[in-house]
Amino acid sequence: MLSRQFILTLSRKEGVVTRYNSFNLNVKESFAQNPTGLGLANSFDMLKVGNRNVVNKLTHVFQPITFEIAFKTYDILKSFFEVLAWGNYQATLVYKIPLNGELKTFRRTVAIENVSKAEKTKGYLASSITLTPKSFWYSDKTETISLTANEMYIVDVEQGTSELPQELMFKVLTKGTSLTVSYSPSSSGDTQQIALRNLNSTELNTLTKILYSSEDGGAYIRAANASELITKDILNSTYVDVQNTSTPFIQIVPYEWGVLRFTSDVNTNLTYTIREFYIAV
Repeated sequence: MLSRQFILTLSRKEGVVTRYNSFNLNVKESFAQNPTGLGLANSFDMLKVGNRNVVNKLTHVFQPITFEIAFKTYDILKSFFEVLAWGNYQATLVYKIPLNGELKTFRRTVAIENVSKAEKTKGYLASSITLTPKSFWYSDKTETISLTANEMYIVDVEQGTSELPQELMFKVLTKGTSLTVSYSPSSSGDTQQIALRNLNSTELNTLTKILYSSEDGGAYIRAANASELITKDILNSTYVDVQNTSTPFIQIVPYEWGVLRFTSDVNTNLTYTIREFYIAV
């Protein structure tokens, strides 16, 4: 039988290397239970109009997520604390829930506010954890496509279930001189586009890949070497054709059909991710 699952994952930069760590909270040795804060909260101002109050401004609030963790032994609790004491990390809560006969995975970037430590009772140590969300819930759809030199590759973006603007990430495995990516939503003729150029410059000679993300608060366009351990930000007019670019960071309209277009001057493989956001799951 499918059941809800929680996994806490951590990543951090160590020089040019990214290290990962994770903790499974779905096993008898460390089991998460009694979660709160998974739903929806709103903050709003009210404006009195005649005999009524009407909502003047509404904001979706990131309410804290809390749950209890039952640890089987002190050693397991100590290992958990050691993971959290790792320091200078990016934390993500992975939440899997049964939907339509399968486990659907959602993620949320979080900051760990506190973790309590209690005495052992009935064979378990009951510890509570409080997480402060840094993003809405999201799920990723990732595909790999093959681009033929100077031929446009068109991707139909299906009408998704995202409740908020969606982010786009992609990785170009073999860079040439230029790359153009555009997105056109079905409701409007307004096309968002990035046009990259001079990718074969001496400055980028040893960097063979292009990395792109429109993530809020962390958007970037970078060149990277084959192992992606060395990167260089290239968000400037040398590499971005600002005269032919409406915006360098594409956000996909929620609840709409659309079209993504990719064009490279060399044959290459491109892996792209569309990140859909949800106010509550």
